[in-house]
Amino acid sequence: MARPLPLHDPRPQATYEDARSYMEALRDEFATADPEKFEAILNVLRAFNAERIDTAEVVARMEELLSGHIELLHDFNQFLPWCYIRAHGPAGGNIH
Repeated sequence: MARPLPLHDPRPQATYEDARSYMEALRDEFATADPEKFEAILNVLRAFNAERIDTAEVVARMEELLSGHIELLHDFNQFLPWCYIRAHGPAGGNIH
C-alpha cells in the first residue's frame, strides 16, 4: 500500500520572535480590557504546551476565545500545522 505524500507547508517556520510578538498582541488586546479572557487564552496555551490538549482542541478553543478578533485569529495560523490552518474574515467567512 502506498503511503500518502506529506503535505508541504510553504510557510517559513515561526520563530521565537514571532511567538513573542503574538503574545504581546494578545496581551495588548485583552490584558486590561478583558483579563479573564486573557487568562483563559494563557490557560489554553499552557495546556497545549503541557500536552494536556491536542492541536485540534487548542484550535477550537482559540477560535472560540478569539471570536471577533479576525487579525488575532489569522495571526494564530502561523503557529499551526498546515492541515489546521483556518480562513477567517471576508475571504473565509466569519466563524460565528
